[in-house]
Amino acid sequence: MVYELIGYNTDQRYNDVRYREYTTSKKKAELFSQIPKIQFTDSGHGIVFSARPHKGGKKPRVTVLLDYVEGNLSKLKKTKQAKVEVERSKEFLSLVLFLETQLVDYGGLVATKHMNAEDMNITKEMEKEGLITFKRLPGDYVFDQERNSRGVTHRVEFSEKMWKIAHKERRNRAERLVLKSKLWTGEENERKI
Repeated sequence: MVYELIGYNTDQRYNDVRYREYTTSKKKAELFSQIPKIQFTDSGHGIVFSARPHKGGKKPRVTVLLDYVEGNLSKLKKTKQAKVEVERSKEFLSLVLFLETQLVDYGGLVATKHMNAEDMNITKEMEKEGLITFKRLPGDYVFDQERNSRGVTHRVEFSEKMWKIAHKERRNRAERLVLKSKLWTGEENERKI
């Protein structure tokens, strides 16, 4: 399916087209329809953005508002991505940091005795989403007390997307802890010069 993406002046309807492009991406068409109207001062008219299925010949491209459209599409994509990340539970994010520590400090070797049943379920969901690889280690290693003094049972690896989630959560956690420490020490209440 082809979609016509069009931005037009409501005062002139389709006679005053300021933007026209075509796409086969349904997602792009949906985002395009969410671009905010450019409001003219007192008239109530403005430039509105609409995406509709298109059949037949294509009219010429119009790119007068190309920068405005691309800027807003980029913002809408980031907003949509941010909403997805916000939906992550506290338990999920806590587990992300735990697994990241296992990767950084222990080469991805995980002692699951430090995880509960909910953590194990979350790791299964992470695997389904393609965020991690979480595999049980061979039995001869797991049961060898000399080589396995920490009691590790699994190995974890992160996808690129999971590294981004971990970095963002690590930074958020640091910011929360810095704020907490400033509150404890009274620095937050000091007057700023």
